[in-house]
Amino acid sequence: MQFDKSLCKDEDGDYGKEKHREQLPDEVHLTKFAAARARELSALTQCLSQPAKTKLAFQSLPVHMRRRVMSHDSRRLPRRLRPGASAADSPVNSRRARRRPHRLLAHFARRQRQHTWLETHIWHAKRFHMTKRWGYSLPEAPCDKAFRACYRAGSAHCLLQDISYLGCIQLSGPVEKLSEGFKTITSPKCGLGIAAKCYVNGEREGNAFVFDINKYPYECLGRVSFIWNNRNISKAFVWIFAHPSFYQDLVDVIVKCFTLTKTDTTLTNLNHYCNKNAIQMVELNKSLNRLRLIGPLSHAILTEVLRPVMLSKDIKGQLVSQSDTNWFKEKLCDDKIREYHSIQTNFWQKMKNLRSPAEMQSKIVLGLNVDDPRVNFPRKRTKALPNYGDAPSLLDLINIPAGLNFSLLWSEEIRKTVFDKKITNLEMNNMRENSNLVPGEMNDALRNVSGIPVLLVQQPGSKNSNFKKLGYNSGWDLILPAGYGMPFWLSLILRGARTGGLRETSKLLFESGNFEFQPDTLPGRNEELRIEAILKEKYFRLPPNKRVNFTKLSINSPFLCHWNTLINNWNNDETNKDDFFVLREKKLLEELQVMITAGKFNKDFSWNLKCLIPIKVLTQAKGKITDFALICLPSDGDKPTMSSSHLVEPLKKDKNEAIRRDIRNKHRKILKSLRRKSVRRRKKILEQSKKFISVPKQNNSSLIQNYLSRMRELWLSSNLDNVRNQCSRETIGYVVKGDFSFTEAKSAGVGYVALKSLEILLKKRTSNKTLVLVRNTLSRQYRYASLDIICDVLT
Repeated sequence: MQFDKSLCKDEDGDYGKEKHREQLPDEVHLTKFAAARARELSALTQCLSQPAKTKLAFQSLPVHMRRRVMSHDSRRLPRRLRPGASAADSPVNSRRARRRPHRLLAHFARRQRQHTWLETHIWHAKRFHMTKRWGYSLPEAPCDKAFRACYRAGSAHCLLQDISYLGCIQLSGPVEKLSEGFKTITSPKCGLGIAAKCYVNGEREGNAFVFDINKYPYECLGRVSFIWNNRNISKAFVWIFAHPSFYQDLVDVIVKCFTLTKTDTTLTNLNHYCNKNAIQMVELNKSLNRLRLIGPLSHAILTEVLRPVMLSKDIKGQLVSQSDTNWFKEKLCDDKIREYHSIQTNFWQKMKNLRSPAEMQSKIVLGLNVDDPRVNFPRKRTKALPNYGDAPSLLDLINIPAGLNFSLLWSEEIRKTVFDKKITNLEMNNMRENSNLVPGEMNDALRNVSGIPVLLVQQPGSKNSNFKKLGYNSGWDLILPAGYGMPFWLSLILRGARTGGLRETSKLLFESGNFEFQPDTLPGRNEELRIEAILKEKYFRLPPNKRVNFTKLSINSPFLCHWNTLINNWNNDETNKDDFFVLREKKLLEELQVMITAGKFNKDFSWNLKCLIPIKVLTQAKGKITDFALICLPSDGDKPTMSSSHLVEPLKKDKNEAIRRDIRNKHRKILKSLRRKSVRRRKKILEQSKKFISVPKQNNSSLIQNYLSRMRELWLSSNLDNVRNQCSRETIGYVVKGDFSFTEAKSAGVGYVALKSLEILLKKRTSNKTLVLVRNTLSRQYRYASLDIICDVLT
């Protein structure tokens, strides 16, 4: 039979022999062939006799000979494998030995060198997706439920979150000196400052935006919360809670503002600072825990968990605590402290029948001395419900008694004593089992457990019924001493609280119409770059034929909002300076909202054109708003009554498509040429060597990296000069966070627009509402949405 040579043709129609010019040898040298096979057999035998370090010694045995006990006891191995057993297989390093308490704690300490753990970390790690953020290992989202369940908990029940990652700074000194320093890092235009009179007495928690020294409105650090303890005229204390993303920057600004110097910290683990004006600063990062309860049932759950220490009379007629330990007895025997304790206990009992924490006065601070929550653990998980008894009168809610905010928690000595005197869970269980004759009843042994000072801070939630329902997102913040995070955490969960993580925090802020980070702050810029890197990596992992061509969709930057370019385009500024800021003056924001409602722009903002205006958009019909969506001005021919087919962005031609194709083809040819050279080089080295050796591959990483960076630039350009006219409608802003809003029952988004564009928008207004066009980055469809100003900006 004649052989058909056409069967050997390749894709180009050429014969393989003529194209590659390679053919098999006509004869085999037995000596070379046997030597090569001998080297391969020797290497194979060596790999089998000495397994890699990734395997244990017992894994080299057949499956039917392996035993679990061999994994931690090398003496159970066959004698021929015992010398090859690694140190990790020895009984000293077995799992049983590693799980001993002292070694386990040392192991946990090693794992916290880079990222600090919360006290509830182990509980969260078993039930949550964890993430490494801001130097902490934090829970991201629960594994067993979606956000809808957490939304129901926050709106109708109770959502529990551990926010102990918030950094705490304690400043002490004369109120006048502290007030002078705070004036340089805050502005009265953004609201009441840190040293406002309504906050200095310590009855309420305050919030304020902090800037670099005398840099307002630029270089904003973020928003902080603070509590005063002004019991001593000559020396007052203030606790400042800051987000960990800008906590260290805040410490540096305060040190610079008050000219503080660091003192010797060998006696304590806390960082101490002081100056000549008797102002001292202490970092209380690991001294306090803070738990947040959101929802109408949070008050009912707290009344079940927080049981104030009861006072009784002894034989001599003196008032003593039923939590009869030495330090607590001495403190409560003081007349002034005992008076404050009685006032707080009576007030807490009166407020027991409240239906929701929103009924309390806004941001009120309440100090309590409560029993250890492990004393009254319920037998099984229950759901605490509000007591529908006699509700407190209006006068009780309005007239706040003096001394309600007093707490022993302010004393560093007390916090240390509470931590040192803490009873372990083993001791608590032994007391409960050995001395509790009647199950479920508290006996004398349990009453002797020391009391715990705590602080309660009310969170008001929504106060504008036109924006959100009254009391939405209201709750309590529970501030605890170190060491008691887990007992209170478990006790709150056993009363019906549902837990959440960072995702729930972001979602609740979105539902409230607010932002997690702002673009003119350093944490906001870092967060934008982090998200851009993640989305870009995900985008470029796709093959080219599966990627969305954003150039054809007229989207310049799908994963990053270029705020500075947007501001410069609307102000006709070609200098491209990065000097924009977010408008935080509540008075101006309210005036802008009045203008939008009335449809008239009747004020001169020319001195403030470098600012971004926080806004909220709501879709008018179907459609979902996503992150990074464009907020555009309607053109002259656009009307709200138009069908969706007319509000479509036309396709744009991609000029870089042919360039990418040519570069890709050239790169493939270069790689093929390098591959052939590498094969010939490898064969030559193996022929010259007399032993079996591994030939290293040629390093082409720089060539590939340059090709990838060039191709990425052709897909998504990083140099943008104009974002205002990137599509057929003028872009006035971006949506930072867009999603379906459960409270609005429609899609919503929060973002920013350029101030200059609002004047043009109001001139084009044709209906009772101020409408804009919103287009997602993955769509050509424009949709109408209403626009409103966010007057109370949070971070």
